[in-house]
Amino acid sequence: MENSNRTMFRAYNKDWKMMTNDITKIDFDGDKIFSVSFTIETTDGQKHTEVWEDIGVDLVLMQSTGILDCNGKPIFESDIVKQKNVDRLGIIKFGDYMVDGEDYYSNYATAGFYIDYGKNDDDTSYIRGDEVEIIGSIYENPELLKNK
Repeated sequence: MENSNRTMFRAYNKDWKMMTNDITKIDFDGDKIFSVSFTIETTDGQKHTEVWEDIGVDLVLMQSTGILDCNGKPIFESDIVKQKNVDRLGIIKFGDYMVDGEDYYSNYATAGFYIDYGKNDDDTSYIRGDEVEIIGSIYENPELLKNK
């Protein structure tokens, strides 16, 4: 079971084209990431710690939203999600976005994790985990966005 009190991160190494999901430690050198430690499980079921060192800009850190999708998977920044019962894909992002109210006058700006459907600046939504399914990430599955 996931520890909901722990901030979870994952990382994508652009040079190695590899994603790791269980980051246990992040070391910084000033404002740059120096190393990332993470747990991996070997084919015989043993767990051990791996370290990527001196990685700098070749690494992308993504924070968990703290929300689970409709299949119980944790949703992270840069995930590609499909809205249930609608043929529409979106990307999980963090930042400022607009929330649509019931009418034009009740729209408001907020900040946090959101889904960017990419049609225009106003095509965003807050995340309801039970209404979306993770189908990939922008780093591991960019082909999913070709027709977006």
